[in-house]
Amino acid sequence: MPLLRRTTAPVADDEFDAEGTGVDPSYTAGKGRPTPKRSDARKTRRQPVPKNRREADKRRRERDREQRRLMRSALQTGDERHLPARDRAPGRRLARDIVDSRFMLGQFALIMIVVLFV
Repeated sequence: MPLLRRTTAPVADDEFDAEGTGVDPSYTAGKGRPTPKRSDARKTRRQPVPKNRREADKRRRERDREQRRLMRSALQTGDERHLPARDRAPGRRLARDIVDSRFMLGQFALIMIVVLFV
């Protein structure tokens, strides 16, 4: 008896999918090409080694700048893939949704101040 685990119901062979075609719902189609050899995959991932420390620092700064740009855009759009690790938790997502959905009078504070001065 598994404790605190999700269990799935066994799939019968005679079950049909939504269209009624009789395809096994657990079947996933292949990717359409053979899996590359490990040595070939390493070659494609490999980047040239920097010639000196200055060039390595320049690459690191560019990589960090791009990562910060992705995080900043993710915070604005809500894209969970590029959020910082501290903001990916489900509780943080719920808090963001609650804060973003409620109506605050402070949103119109600047407009009200301008109207009062006029």
